[in-house]
Amino acid sequence: MKVKSKIKRALFIVMGAAMLLAGCGDDSSGKSESQLYEEEFATDKFDSYIVYKVGDELDDSRYNDLSRALENRLDNACSDKKQDHFSQSRQTQTNTAEKTVTIYFNNTKKVTQDYLQATASPNLVEIRKGDKPDGEVVVTNEHILDAYAQPDGGNWVVMLEFTPQGREIFKKTAQELGGSIVPVTVWIDGKAQDVKLMTEPKMYGNAIVTGSFDEQAAKKFALQLRSGYLNNKLSVDVCVLNKNRA
Repeated sequence: MKVKSKIKRALFIVMGAAMLLAGCGDDSSGKSESQLYEEEFATDKFDSYIVYKVGDELDDSRYNDLSRALENRLDNACSDKKQDHFSQSRQTQTNTAEKTVTIYFNNTKKVTQDYLQATASPNLVEIRKGDKPDGEVVVTNEHILDAYAQPDGGNWVVMLEFTPQGREIFKKTAQELGGSIVPVTVWIDGKAQDVKLMTEPKMYGNAIVTGSFDEQAAKKFALQLRSGYLNNKLSVDVCVLNKNRA
């Protein structure tokens, strides 16, 4: 009998402790479902937002795909290197009637409006043989693994890293044109870029992009190279940064 009594007492203690623990730290018990929903999706906790205007007719599924792609581009814009990918708290809202996608975020990386304009570009990257619009395209977005700005003495360059397939293609192209006057050129959205591509043995088939870069220009160009191709008609309608800061 004494053993059973001790077991019952122990069970009561365990159950009581479990009930106390279940209630600990739960400050939402007194809040309604609508209050919790409003807190989760509140936008006033962010100091910045960007409104993208969509020029295409999209269904809900494609709006979701576009929203995810734009979120990735925003993360990409806030990160100097893809391998140091910067993921942040944000809130995304789509309005199919107004044909907009709005992303709210905190601009902790202090990116500029000019920098964010690049996130709305299709960013169709083509590396061609020669400097003519009809030159053979050898490398595109799908062959680019990463691009990031890096200081080089008193200047800035962009380090361009290809996928394994891209490295092989670029090495072969560089070797083929090495003894000729035919350049390898970079085109973005059909426009030739005033940059040069260099390759060295230690780059293992990757490339160094040189041009008239300061730090901001190099980072913006790197963002364009690594952001991938976005096959949508898109523009930045509104961009507000750091609205809660003095």
